[in-house]
Amino acid sequence: MPPFVLQRLCKQNLRVIRRRHPHVSQNQSSSPIHLAAFGVHTLKQAGQQVPLAHKLDSHSSYVCCVSETRIQDASTLVELTAPSLSIRFRLRTYSDPQATAVGCAGVGIVASRRAEVSLLDWIPVDSRLCAVRPATSVKRSHKREVDRCLLVVSAYAPTDCSSDAVQDRFYDALNALLLRAKSLDIVVVVGDLNAQVGRLSVSQTHLGGRYGLDSARTDNGERLLQLCADRRLFLGCTYFLNSRSRLATWCLPMACRPRTQIDHIAISYRWGGSITD
Repeated sequence: MPPFVLQRLCKQNLRVIRRRHPHVSQNQSSSPIHLAAFGVHTLKQAGQQVPLAHKLDSHSSYVCCVSETRIQDASTLVELTAPSLSIRFRLRTYSDPQATAVGCAGVGIVASRRAEVSLLDWIPVDSRLCAVRPATSVKRSHKREVDRCLLVVSAYAPTDCSSDAVQDRFYDALNALLLRAKSLDIVVVVGDLNAQVGRLSVSQTHLGGRYGLDSARTDNGERLLQLCADRRLFLGCTYFLNSRSRLATWCLPMACRPRTQIDHIAISYRWGGSITD
């Protein structure tokens, strides 16, 4: 067994143009942004970081949100690379003292060089939440571009087995973080939300598409949909018609257990039409 296994993958493309930077060629400025989420289970050792760098390179990831890093230091900056890669990625992780003491949880955001040169803010919150704000420019029409910032939130929600108090604290903190977004920011929440939302009804299509994985909605699913309603977010992973195996982002290591869709990417409703599969 390899030392590092990517347990979950949720990936979407966002048709946003990165702001031009003096150190980046004009050709690169028009490329789309690839967003991803990985449940990594641990990134403590360098040998576990190299496969992540390879995976991000193969997906041309712009920003990737990772959960369950289990890195002991409360706040860590790691350069991710490999001998065969010409591109370096920079991983920022964060965990609160309680989680750090027992080596649990921990979230992070991996930024490509393209994202790094445009990064304005790094916002660590706790062992389940952190965010970055890279500057971008958005093509609103064939000829017009306007400056915007992405607020990319890496979120790792408690499971449905957690107490209501634990889940309430997480969603309260997530709401507070989203309230820090500026009026023109494009908000993107990415990560392991541990939420099964199932198929949305016709009356819920302002929250996402009709193509979520057909499964029973959980309490976390209800909480996520309420967050989308309150913060005007759109669930991008439910927007595209795909096979069940492609929709699923997690499967317990038992053949009799069904696949589930618990990792999500949600974007500001106004920009929901900018995502591609």
